[in-house]
Amino acid sequence: MKLTVKLVAPRGLTELSKRMTSALVEATRESQAVIESGAKRNVVVRTGNLRRVIGSEDPIVTGAKIVGITGARLAEAHYAGFVERGTGVFHEPDAHGPWTIVPKRAKVLAWRSGPVLLIEKGKKLYMNEEGNYTTTKHDAAMVFAHKVTVQGMKARPYLASSLEQNRARIRAIFQAKLRRVIEQAGGTT
Repeated sequence: MKLTVKLVAPRGLTELSKRMTSALVEATRESQAVIESGAKRNVVVRTGNLRRVIGSEDPIVTGAKIVGITGARLAEAHYAGFVERGTGVFHEPDAHGPWTIVPKRAKVLAWRSGPVLLIEKGKKLYMNEEGNYTTTKHDAAMVFAHKVTVQGMKARPYLASSLEQNRARIRAIFQAKLRRVIEQAGGTT
């Protein structure tokens, strides 16, 4: 969500302009906290790393512009954008076709069947080659293929959905902060 507020203060209103800017910075900080909290609730958790690295930077004031950044620290979770926007045919906004993975140094690709098939009493259970459940991925069935065509991963937005879920609350935060400054200056809202 982009909010642009331009303050042009004639002489004598400089103090009011400073208080308005301060209120907008405060509202930006509060809004960032709301978005951050919602994103942490919304994010799909596998290891907990992505949830852990969601955060906000202090708002930056440049002239009449106030910028607040909330998101995942990409240095610690390079895949954050892929989770938010998807990949391959599912990528938002510019989807592209599927791709094929082929072995580079071997005749076939090989991996253990990775998806957790069942979580029971806090334990992950994998299916082994005999079709039985096992608690260790090492015992999971091996899969072999000459090539694999990947469609991509569907988006699982956590930031955009947090913003959308909290749009009215964020608007109310800004309105309340600005209303308070106006009322303190003797104005009415």
